[in-house]
Amino acid sequence: MNDDVISRNELREKAMECGKLAQQDPRLLVVGLGYVVNAPTVYQWISVRDGLPETDGNYLVAYTLGIDQYWMEVSGFCKNGKDVCEYGLAGAKNTFYGYDDEYGYYPINYVAHWMPLPEPPKEDAE
Repeated sequence: MNDDVISRNELREKAMECGKLAQQDPRLLVVGLGYVVNAPTVYQWISVRDGLPETDGNYLVAYTLGIDQYWMEVSGFCKNGKDVCEYGLAGAKNTFYGYDDEYGYYPINYVAHWMPLPEPPKEDAE
C-alpha cells in the first residue's frame, strides 16, 4: 500500500483526534482536516482589520462568541448590498452576510477573520 494512502479507519481516527482538538481550540479543526485530506493549498486566516475580500462570493468566516471563542461558517460577502438583495442589505457596503428562509438576507457584523474556500473535490477519472 502506498504510504500516502490511509485506510478509512485511520481517517476516522484522525478526524476524531481533530474533533477533540477542536474542542480545545476550534481554529485547529480546519488545519487538522486539511492535514487529514492532504489539501494542497493551506489558507491562512485573514483578520478583517488587515483587509476584506476583493471580490464578492462565499468565504469561510470566524466570528466571536465571547472571549477566545469563535464560530465558523460559510458566509457570503458583497461589496455593495444592493447587488445581493434590495431590502435586507440595502445601503450595506463591504458586508459579510447570511441568509435565513424566514427573514431573508442579513448582515453579519461580528466577523473577526475570513479565508477563501478551498476548491471543491475533483471526481476521479476511472
